[in-house]
Amino acid sequence: MIDENNFTDILVEYATGKYGEKFAEFHDKFYDEFPYKMDGLDEKTYFKNFMDWLIFEKKLPPMGKTIVEEYIDEHPDMDGSTKQKLIGTKEFITSEFIVISKKGLSLKVKDRKTGKVYNSIFRINIPGVGANSLLIGRIHSFGGIYLFAGAFGVHNSPMILDPDIMMNAYEDRMIRDAEKMVLSSYSKLTAILNKYPSQWVDGICNELSLDTQGRKNIKAQIIAEKLKKDMPVIFSSLPEKSKEVLKILLNNGGYINYGKLKDFEDDISFFWTDNPPTSTIGILRVKGLLAIGKMPLNGRMYQVALVPEDIREEIKKMV
Repeated sequence: MIDENNFTDILVEYATGKYGEKFAEFHDKFYDEFPYKMDGLDEKTYFKNFMDWLIFEKKLPPMGKTIVEEYIDEHPDMDGSTKQKLIGTKEFITSEFIVISKKGLSLKVKDRKTGKVYNSIFRINIPGVGANSLLIGRIHSFGGIYLFAGAFGVHNSPMILDPDIMMNAYEDRMIRDAEKMVLSSYSKLTAILNKYPSQWVDGICNELSLDTQGRKNIKAQIIAEKLKKDMPVIFSSLPEKSKEVLKILLNNGGYINYGKLKDFEDDISFFWTDNPPTSTIGILRVKGLLAIGKMPLNGRMYQVALVPEDIREEIKKMV
């Protein structure tokens, strides 16, 4: 399956198989057109920089199509969703991007020109890049997740480059505090919701089209009833990767050491009403289907992801 982590490799493999013997010819022929020349790059980085442009942006003669477009044309059985994601990779944003936050390989970056914020990922860890780094280069989207293409510059400043960095640090601290709640394998949804910050409970209410007015414990009961009543509809609306996470948890008794989900995107904000989570795990959290907390395992406290005990059977009917 093509996803944000492998689509570049798949396209490079396709391009190499089709045009590998012509890469040197293409470089000489199109060098003057290549707009992303940078001094001081090693041979490997320079080649990647050129190849990303060649694959995603350069229309090759005589067909007048990019290599991405050729790949799509030669795979007519490709599902519509993947096709649209690949089409989206041709649209690039070139700018200076401030790293607002970084967690593992996931970043939130802000376009310095427009102020727009993008959820982005690195495919490998890049030392020296963290909150407040300035990245100078280009990004493109794969299904709403943005990736840096080719080579990019990195600048680190002792000055705070954007006030959002401070706000994000505050949110991260509030999230960490909320995720210290103690769970057990039998934790029920209402008990979990009553421990949640009110911002999260209201965010879940909004996501499920429920009234946000009233006491938190009453809203917790209404949320639990809604999930049990409408689980088939709610489950069917989930992205496939979110369904995969639920399947992993249910196959493990309903909970799992959170570190074992490291390959799934989990970025969230603290204010779920104003900024509902859109990551793979975040979607499950804002729908009330998954909680993060601490659980004693083998004599130690571990961070775990858990499906509330009282909604597991309803979900099992569909995974």
